[in-house]
Amino acid sequence: MSSRRIALLIGTAVGLIAIVAWVAEIDIVFQESAEEQKPDQKSLVLEGDSSE
Repeated sequence: MSSRRIALLIGTAVGLIAIVAWVAEIDIVFQESAEEQKPDQKSLVLEGDSSE
């Protein structure tokens, strides 16, 4: 394998790990925001059927 191909594989792996970590952090921030939300506030996440 050439050094360019190895560098490309390493860069791709690091990039994928960074994307997964970033998405996981966004999920944690949304979860913390939902936990801090007051019960009378409207949520962005709809629970159940909206026709009820």
